[in-house]
Amino acid sequence: AATAATAATADHQHQHRPSRVVRPRTPEYRTKEPSLDGLFPKSPGRYTLENLNLQSLGVEVFSRERVRGLSGVEVKTVINGDFVKKPRKGSTVVLHYIAFYSTDHTHGKMFDCTYNRGRPLKFRVGCHAVFSGLEECVRLMCEGEKSLCYIPPHMAFGTRGFPALVPPNAALIMWIVLEEILPVGYEALRSLGGHSFKYA
Repeated sequence: AATAATAATADHQHQHRPSRVVRPRTPEYRTKEPSLDGLFPKSPGRYTLENLNLQSLGVEVFSRERVRGLSGVEVKTVINGDFVKKPRKGSTVVLHYIAFYSTDHTHGKMFDCTYNRGRPLKFRVGCHAVFSGLEECVRLMCEGEKSLCYIPPHMAFGTRGFPALVPPNAALIMWIVLEEILPVGYEALRSLGGHSFKYA
């Protein structure tokens, strides 16, 4: 709603009360939750699921049996994003993640982490730049969101696995922090302005 302004006229002639600007309440979706950044890993390291400190927030971490029984992705939101900016086809997402795998013999073994790489992952949505399960999880998130995502084998690396990192038929558990969503065509706009372009 547009900003409302009201003015009242005094009963006495030639006396006027000053105008009063009434600002709308901040919509619910724009009131972000505390990021709790200090609670979650943000530096290089070898992590376990316990290191995510989700138990302290009352967030359930799926058991091996539950993860192995998945038929599709599940996204469990830990910290809400802005509820406004969501990925769409052609937009570019910037995210950090810590990735674990789960098999019949191992549950929650870390195999990759963007913090160890020293930079976030950046990819364009809808261009098959990443495996399908990761893209679907990200599509279900919004900017600023922190979520624990579960991905079945057929939406990850399947029967082949990922050599030297992920065994065949492994389900994935990914801690994802969706840092930023850049609009379709932002690279062309950036080349004109020379500065980073924030989706708003």
